[in-house]
This record gives sequence, C-alpha cells and structure tokens, in this order.
Amino acid sequence: MSKTAAFDITVILSALTCLFVAVLDRVKAGVAISSNPWFISAMVIIFLGYLIRKKQIEW
Repeated sequence: MSKTAAFDITVILSALTCLFVAVLDRVKAGVAISSNPWFISAMVIIFLGYLIRKKQIEW
C-alpha cells in the first residue's frame, strides 16, 4: 500500500470515528451536533487532510 493510500485511509477513519462519537454524544446529551467538539474535530481532520492531499498532488 502506498503512503498516500495509507494517509487517505487514516484521515477517513479518524473523521468517521469523530463523527460516530459526535452522534453518540448528541443522542446522550441532546446538544446540537454542529456545536459538538467531536463534530468540529471531524471537520478539521477532513479539511486538513484535504489540504495536505492537495499539496501532495501539486508536488
């Protein structure tokens, strides 16, 4: 497996884990999901992964 594929899988799994925890926390606490720290973490992971991947493609 190449490094880029491993990186993509890591980003996807990390984001999915954060989203899963955000949904569970939303059900338990009744807080809006967009203000949940786990949801925000997932969005940051996806955004940073996108930026890093875009930079790798440009090189």
